[in-house]
Order: sequence, then C-alpha cells, then structure tokens
Amino acid sequence: MAKPLIVMSLFTMFFTLSAWGDSYYCTNTQRVVSTGATLDQIIQACGNPSKVENTENSEPVARKFLMQWIYLSKQNLAPWDNKIVADLTISLFQDRVESIQVNGKEVQGGINCFGRGMIQPGDLRSKVALICGKPDAHQHNRKTIMGPKETTTRLIYQRAANLPPVIFELKQGSLAEIHYGS
Repeated sequence: MAKPLIVMSLFTMFFTLSAWGDSYYCTNTQRVVSTGATLDQIIQACGNPSKVENTENSEPVARKFLMQWIYLSKQNLAPWDNKIVADLTISLFQDRVESIQVNGKEVQGGINCFGRGMIQPGDLRSKVALICGKPDAHQHNRKTIMGPKETTTRLIYQRAANLPPVIFELKQGSLAEIHYGS
C-alpha cells in the first residue's frame, strides 16, 4: 500500500514542479507554456503572476564583422592610360549587402553594377559576385553597434509555501527561459 502511494506522490510532484526543458505545466489551469510564448499567452495559460519585473539593457548588443568588396572602374582614354573613374565599395554583413558607396558617398537604394544588373541593400553576396564579378580588393572591418534596448520581463508565480516560485523570463516579448527560485 505504501509503494503505490509513494509512486503516486512522486508522479503528482513531477507535474507540480514540471518544467520539461522548454515547457511548463500550469497545474491551476492544466495548460502547458513553452518557450516562444508571448506575455498574453503565458497569462492566459497560467493566470496572473504574483509579481512582474521589467528591466532594460542599453549595452551594445551586437558586434558586426563587416566585409567590404571594392571595385575600381577604369575608363580607357588611350591604350597607354588607365585612369580610375569610380571606386565602388559594397559592404556585406552576414552574406548580405548592408550598404553601397561610390567614391566614398553612400548610395541610397540600388545601383547598376557596371551596366550588368542592379544590386541593392539586402541582396545576397552570391548575387553581387554574379553581377559585379570578383572584387579588385576586399577588407574586413570590425564595427560595434548599439542595438535596440533589450527588454527583459520576469513573471514570477509563487506556488505552495514549501515550493520555490516559477519564473518565466521573456526577452523582447518572447518566453526565453523557465526556471525556479528567486
């Protein structure tokens, strides 16, 4: 008789404490909350939290490693004279065009690359290579940027007196972590 009672108690405790990796079973509503859920979805599934904490971080959130492809356009004025007329610089980040400059000045929108086709910010590096060809030079620059302020919201659900609280941590409005404690 004692064994089934212990097994049943452990099973009930498992469901009461359960945070199955990226999910949590809300015993009061018998619904599951998973990472990626929004604030409204968590409240709908588990009810109103005991406490809500909001924090904002304005530290740099990203380091960019920028690759620049440099093209030099030459105009043959005479067979013995190759003068540089235009310096085209295409800045790439994560295999996409981030910006385009001609002679050091930012080009808004797209540009016709040497009469071979249009390229614009957002295009893939492979498209640039296909249309513009191999760059005359390239360089890598490290550029730190300030990203948007990162907002963290903690929903704290106090459970029974002898159990630690359940904490749902949302980053940028989406459930990122579920953990226990204060």
